[in-house]
Amino acid sequence: REGHRSAPAISSQLLGKARSGLGNYQHGQVTTENRTISVQGEASESDGMNTLGEFPPWLENALPSIASTKGESESDYQYPLGAAIVQFHKKFIVSQTPNGIIVVDQHAAHERLVYEKLKKQFAEKKSETKRLLVPEIIEFSTSEVELIIEIKDELAQLGLVIEEFGQGAICVREIPSLLGNPDVKSLLQDILEGLIEGNSTNIVEQKINEVISRMSCHGSIRAGRTLTIPEMNELLREMENTPHSGQCNHGRPTYIEMKLADIERLFGRT
Repeated sequence: REGHRSAPAISSQLLGKARSGLGNYQHGQVTTENRTISVQGEASESDGMNTLGEFPPWLENALPSIASTKGESESDYQYPLGAAIVQFHKKFIVSQTPNGIIVVDQHAAHERLVYEKLKKQFAEKKSETKRLLVPEIIEFSTSEVELIIEIKDELAQLGLVIEEFGQGAICVREIPSLLGNPDVKSLLQDILEGLIEGNSTNIVEQKINEVISRMSCHGSIRAGRTLTIPEMNELLREMENTPHSGQCNHGRPTYIEMKLADIERLFGRT
């Protein structure tokens, strides 16, 4: 896996952010850098936390909403990418490992998984397709139609079954099952853009890799989608069993890891 590991330098930067971003809370208010949130109830005299280390109800209700449930069993934390414990901002998954935490970019990670699956299906000629109840007709210029039809057989091998429809149009009859229910017009337009950008090469393999990359984006989990704990863990397990899952199709990391020792340093424990 090619995800990024944390370093003490990063921890130092985060410490400064943490100190400035947490703000103050008192008498039923939470003050951050940008705003003050009014809530019902009163703060306790123990700096907002009881003897068990839990936030009082008035503060807990004022914190930004996050999706979480009770953690998995202790053994689940032994997986290389740990066990999911929370999703925040509907974009990132936090999992716990024996040595720290891992933060996963859900869209980038799933996009890579879809890419690898499509690539494998293409190589093995075992793509799974879904027939559209009503074929979609999409208009293009004559030259654009020619560019797409040129790789018609390769697209069919990926599960995207198309044919020329008169002059200046493409008829889409089947789509890859992996993509779910994508916007077919947007999908084909995106594929066309990739073909145009790579039109300087006559190497079909390079063109197909670009097409697969474009298609995988349309079939991946979007930022903004709430995930359940089982869904998050399923994504983590797939990442562990998929080559190159630590890096997205565009070369960026799909996850970062922070060691417990680095986190403890943020709080001055070492």
